[in-house]
Amino acid sequence: MARLTWSPVALEELRGIIMEIAKDSPIYAKRFGLKLKIAPKRLRRFPLMGWVVPEFNNPVLREIAVDPYRIIYTVESREVIVLAIVHASRDLRRALPQMKSGE
Repeated sequence: MARLTWSPVALEELRGIIMEIAKDSPIYAKRFGLKLKIAPKRLRRFPLMGWVVPEFNNPVLREIAVDPYRIIYTVESREVIVLAIVHASRDLRRALPQMKSGE
């Protein structure tokens, strides 16, 4: 089983999403935040279950969806690292310019 790690950027994005939702509904914010936090846990057992991020076409950058967000991660040896949480409506190349393309 792989170890699951959250990058500081991904944790900050998670907090920001929860805080933004909490402005309208603290209960839904807590519920949805938990959903976002739990979703990557299944990657510990199945690290390659997500799909390659099409915008970057880099086999080490993968994603899973928790509608309307995309959880971007990478697998290194026996560790899954959550890199970012990005709203699906955002341009991923602009949201994550630091990511490398495999093209």
